[in-house]
Amino acid sequence: MRQPLVRLYFRGYYREHYTEVNRQVRCFIGIVIPENIKNAIDDWREQYWPQGKNYKPVPKDNFHITCLFIGHLQAQQRIALEAGISQLVLPRMMLNINTFAHWQKPSIGYLGFQNPTLELMQAQQQIVRIAQDIEIESMDISRRFVPHITLARKFKPNCEAPSQRPDILFEPKEIGLFESVSRPTGVHYPVRKSWSLG
Repeated sequence: MRQPLVRLYFRGYYREHYTEVNRQVRCFIGIVIPENIKNAIDDWREQYWPQGKNYKPVPKDNFHITCLFIGHLQAQQRIALEAGISQLVLPRMMLNINTFAHWQKPSIGYLGFQNPTLELMQAQQQIVRIAQDIEIESMDISRRFVPHITLARKFKPNCEAPSQRPDILFEPKEIGLFESVSRPTGVHYPVRKSWSLG
């Protein structure tokens, strides 16, 4: 019978990373977007979707693609999650950012992918299976996975669409464990641990 991941990896891994993981964090797993692509997205937004009163722009440093929102993660769960993902062989992929859309709940405007690659969808499913083994209570996997990059929050229905669709091709190099950190200047998403693709 397969043991829970936390028992398989807990002892040796815990001693090495005790001071870093001995706290509860609010986090998610996502694709790390390279800095040059963040700049390209920001340049596109500035040129074709200038800031108005009908949305709140997301800072470019916060651009990412969420693969799995986890919520609050206990120390032992984080140990198990990191150890499990470390054993995955995650595929390399090419992504083409080529659509703009919005949701009412949550009220965001985002960039997306007309035809998400099979490699991206498979990587997301591998991550979900690892997280399911750990039985994280705050995790919600009921929603269909729609890969996207959030450009704006507090998006209002009467907001004008961008004057031109994006066309940004890139190859991500890493996935990361992002922490959601609230500061007086807003929410930030530092990468606490990353894993190479391919």
